[in-house]
Amino acid sequence: MKWCVLCKRFSAEIAAPTLRAVLAFEICPNSCYAKNSNDFRFMFQELAMQTETRVGFGYDVHRFGPNTYEQGLVRLCGVDIPHDQALEGHSDADVGMHALCDAIYGALADGDIGAHFPPSDPQWKGAESQVFLRHAASLIAKTGGRLVNCDVTLVCERPKIGPHRPAMRAALAELLGVVVARVAVKATTSEGLGFTGRQEGIAAHAVVSIEVPKSNDEEAAEAEALLAGGLLE
Repeated sequence: MKWCVLCKRFSAEIAAPTLRAVLAFEICPNSCYAKNSNDFRFMFQELAMQTETRVGFGYDVHRFGPNTYEQGLVRLCGVDIPHDQALEGHSDADVGMHALCDAIYGALADGDIGAHFPPSDPQWKGAESQVFLRHAASLIAKTGGRLVNCDVTLVCERPKIGPHRPAMRAALAELLGVVVARVAVKATTSEGLGFTGRQEGIAAHAVVSIEVPKSNDEEAAEAEALLAGGLLE
């Protein structure tokens, strides 16, 4: 039994090998498209739309401490901002970019930034976070997918983010290989509450939406699970 991506059901019949080779999908000959349409271009378009949207969330925190990155600067979302404190971290402590990386890894179900770039590994000491983000973006490309949009929120009392937002969006968009319209950077305070309110550090939240090709094997496995549970006829 094979899972037909067009009929959305299991079929004992399989498509012609030549058609499968072209489409790289299993098509049963009883598909409504195969039976009722002689225009296979429509079938190609339908199969090209066999994608799924995934959402990932990332969160990161870095505390203020001795300025180990560069005196008088804090790097946030790829932009250096003058500040009287520094963020501590094994790399350049770009909390916004780290959260964004984790959001991408989460959407791909591919670990987190610590798994890909262990802080115990000395080669990443002082590394620029753009290396991490480029790697995360490359994983999206390897799946044949694309980034739909990303949204980063920085939580801090200081420094003020607003004046630097356009530069941050541009920096992230360039690293991700997307237009700026797909990148949002926001900031808020915690109204003096918690560690960010006491100005002990900065937190960042990030959400991404990516579109990836849907695996026929995964879809078939999901269908089998539904069938076994009596949820699919």
